[in-house]
Amino acid sequence: MSLESFTMDVQGVAARCWAGGSGRPLMLLHGSGPGAASQGTWRHVIDALTARYRVYMTDLIGFGESGRKTEAPFFDLDLWLAQAEALLDRIPEQEVGLVGHSISGTTALRLAGRSPRITRLMTTATMGWNYLETPYTALCWTFPETREDLRRTLKALMYDHDGITDELLDYRMGILHDGVYGPHFSAMFEGEKQRFIEAAALSPAELAKVTCEVMMVHGMNDVMFPAEGTTIPMSRHLPQADLLLLARCGHLPALEHPDKLLNAMLGFFR
Repeated sequence: MSLESFTMDVQGVAARCWAGGSGRPLMLLHGSGPGAASQGTWRHVIDALTARYRVYMTDLIGFGESGRKTEAPFFDLDLWLAQAEALLDRIPEQEVGLVGHSISGTTALRLAGRSPRITRLMTTATMGWNYLETPYTALCWTFPETREDLRRTLKALMYDHDGITDELLDYRMGILHDGVYGPHFSAMFEGEKQRFIEAAALSPAELAKVTCEVMMVHGMNDVMFPAEGTTIPMSRHLPQADLLLLARCGHLPALEHPDKLLNAMLGFFR
């Protein structure tokens, strides 16, 4: 399925977006690791989704094909929320489904708490709760200078290391080492990493504003953002939320178990 590309202006920065398929609208938001972008995050599920839904995606500002801010802070949750709201405004239908991965789980929950147009929300490996970082968390927000650095990061992201192929490493290294991405990513996540977990944490009062149906998907083997520190405690403040914990899965359900995730999506966004 080919996707139509368009750009939005969000607070003076160009945000690259895509739309494709037909049916009820579904928004997809990606995470914040090195090389993260919409097309890479959702590539194993996008064809099946656009066969059933009108899918909208955007690269977060600072990632992928979207523009970069010129002044700090570059880790800007308020900006990413404004970007998600701008994309929602582009969707003509009143009721919209939303999927937020990792850091965008926080954005998705905030958006659902503000907009009654979000009628069903799925999170995958979400952030949004304050917990102590693990020894692996910092890898997600440290720029991989070498191929082996990238391999180490991917091993922490994924449960099945057979998926870390030379082709994948070459593709990611090409994105990361274009002379622009690296310095911006390093500036975005400079300093100690615990503060990014704390910045993305939602209060029980914020979670209480989410009244739509929720499904929370998380890999049982996620060592960067473990379910025990994020999805599980958050779900206690979302009584309408269903939990799906995937066996033999790290931080990337859409890449590691696309069939399981698709089955969950097609049932939930029926």
